[in-house]
Amino acid sequence: DLTQTDLVLDSDAALSAIASFIDSTVRRLEDQGITGTLLQDEWAAIQHADQDERDFCLTAAAWGLDRYDMPGDAQHLLLDAEASIGSPALLADLSRAVPLTHLADSTRWLRDAIASLKPEPNTLPSVSPVDWSSATDAAPWQVGYERARELRSRLGLAPGRRAAVEDLLRVRETGSPAPGNVDALISADGSASLAVVVGDDTSPQAKRFVSARAIGRHSLSPIDGLSLLTRAGQYTERAERAFAAEFLAPAAGIAEVVDGDFSDPALDRAATHFQVSRTLVEHQVENQ
Repeated sequence: DLTQTDLVLDSDAALSAIASFIDSTVRRLEDQGITGTLLQDEWAAIQHADQDERDFCLTAAAWGLDRYDMPGDAQHLLLDAEASIGSPALLADLSRAVPLTHLADSTRWLRDAIASLKPEPNTLPSVSPVDWSSATDAAPWQVGYERARELRSRLGLAPGRRAAVEDLLRVRETGSPAPGNVDALISADGSASLAVVVGDDTSPQAKRFVSARAIGRHSLSPIDGLSLLTRAGQYTERAERAFAAEFLAPAAGIAEVVDGDFSDPALDRAATHFQVSRTLVEHQVENQ
């Protein structure tokens, strides 16, 4: 059945295959004596573009725009944001969280967040990165749960013990709320350092969840540079959220605390015990 399928591809390999297909199409047109098509002109422009131009093409594409056919106001917005932030990858990340009309305000918050970053030595035990190509048959939450249990085990945390994320990762704040569907900015240098910045309206419980999710991103697939924690629903982001829930409030630990009593007071007691939201506890009970 070719109408439904799931497959995780290496991004570089996928881009290489697409480029090869386009190049073959252009050569075929030339062999047939056809020249001057839009495809040929744009492909020639792309092939002769320098690295800055290529980066801008990728940034524009992340926002659903064609670098070679985009409104002038949108081009100015992206150019200003790129100059202010200096990270095409971060702007591409932002495209999944806020509309283009909010780009200027979002860029200002990102600039403040970057200035607030103070990466500190990473104290997390090393774990092998997830092989995403072999995880396609597993639900994202299963991947997240398993990795959270592995890390808790390496940290010597019994199921009923609260995870002291504040000892693993320090959260810093900006002077304003984070934009749209952005929860935090993360900075990482491989396994050497890890830091996270949130908006000033983030609650203590939300800070713990953001911290756990940042740890999850690092544990599931170690990163370098800047990236955003957003509320988008990509496979890896769902795995991160499942990791955070199980790392902070393991299903087995909740079972110990409530001891068969799933009344509202019992669930509130579990939430207080693990210092998480009541909603997180309810999701853990329902899902596991």
